[in-house]
Formats: sequence, C-alpha cells, structure tokens
Amino acid sequence: MKKQEIISKRYVSPNGGRNYYGYDEYAMISELRRSRRYNDFLPVTVIAVNGIKAAIESVPFSARVINISRHGACLLMSRVMAKQYHIFETTRENDSFFLKLKRVVAQNRQSFTVPARPIWMKAFDLDDIHVFRLGIEFIINPDGAQMDGIMETVSRK
Repeated sequence: MKKQEIISKRYVSPNGGRNYYGYDEYAMISELRRSRRYNDFLPVTVIAVNGIKAAIESVPFSARVINISRHGACLLMSRVMAKQYHIFETTRENDSFFLKLKRVVAQNRQSFTVPARPIWMKAFDLDDIHVFRLGIEFIINPDGAQMDGIMETVSRK
C-alpha cells in the first residue's frame, strides 16, 4: 500500500485532498520538508535545561524518536508532566529553557546529545493507550559535524 493511500484512509479532507488552489495537499507537505526524514524507534532521554543557569529543570523523561531529520524529530512520549513540570508548556513559556535529548549506546550505535526546542505536541489515543507525539527542532547546525554523525548512525539501518 502506498503512503498516499494510507494517509487518505486516515483522513479525508472535505475537498478531496486538494487545497484552495487545486494542488495536492499531501504532495505539498512532503515538498515543504527541508531535509530527508528517517523513520526509526530510537530510545532517548529528554530533560529540560535552563540555558542561562546551566541547570537541569526537569526529571528525565523517556521517549522514542519515531522519525528524525537534520532539522528536528518527532518523539513518542508516554508522559509529558512530572513534578509540576510540563515538558512542552513550561519549556515554551521560558525562552531560556531548552530540551536536551540523550541517546545511550546500544547495539553498536553511536550515542549523542542534542539540544532542541519543542515546536508542537499532539495527544494520541488508541483504545486504552494514551501517548503524546512531540515535534522538536534541533538547535545545532544541520550541516555540522555533530549532525553528520547522527544522520550516519540513523541511516545505517
């Protein structure tokens, strides 16, 4: 089954998948991406950091990177709040806060630590399963050596 067919089965727009100008909405979405995305299921730890004080502001949150590109990633998280700290809302409210993703070495894969900012969050419910998808944007150079190493690790699959 093609990606287009899968998307159209989940959501059918009132205008049949075409926007006001008659262009295919799904094709436009993929054209707007700045870099290639890699689907994966990497376990990471997410913490919030105060950039001014260089202090950790939250407890570690467990997450999975479900797709990643040179500019950002989509995380799957089972919880987004702990001890009155909301990983999305609280981080977005204070400009000096950012997220730090840490990947632990497993099965000959590189470990990495990447600073990022939360961009969007969406709850996902399926029967009795309640999780969150969190879109993040990396705060490092997308063409730098650190990102080259991360992309090499992910693309080896």
